Amino acid sequence: MTMYHASIYRFDEFAKLPCFTDEPDAALPYLNGHAGYLYTVEIDEDALVVAGERTVRRIAAGLGLDAECVWELLEDEPEVREALKKRGYNAAEYTDLGPDNRYEHYTLMLLDPSLARIVAVDEVREQDEEEDEE
Repeated sequence: MTMYHASIYRFDEFAKLPCFTDEPDAALPYLNGHAGYLYTVEIDEDALVVAGERTVRRIAAGLGLDAECVWELLEDEPEVREALKKRGYNAAEYTDLGPDNRYEHYTLMLLDPSLARIVAVDEVREQDEEEDEE
């Protein structure tokens, strides 16, 4: 599966908890107008064991945790990630809001960053306010 990630940083492999979306236009606003890079990655779908939003919330509830958004449980609560891994999951999927909260998009968070293979890196130039208004 082809996925996308935008970052102001240039790197050769992902670390920690990378998040991807299935549309480049959903990834680019995460640069917040800054210059950066759009990463195109390939992820082997057969290697994925994906937890959905309800699974993440159910596991979090079992740990006595709750949050308004699923991403908060995944990013802020290491015990949720560890519980998912213990149950055999290596990724989680959820619907997220863009950085400006104006659009929803699909997100896949990898609990094992080695599952993402970078196949292309496109440089994105800084966007000024006039370009934003177009």
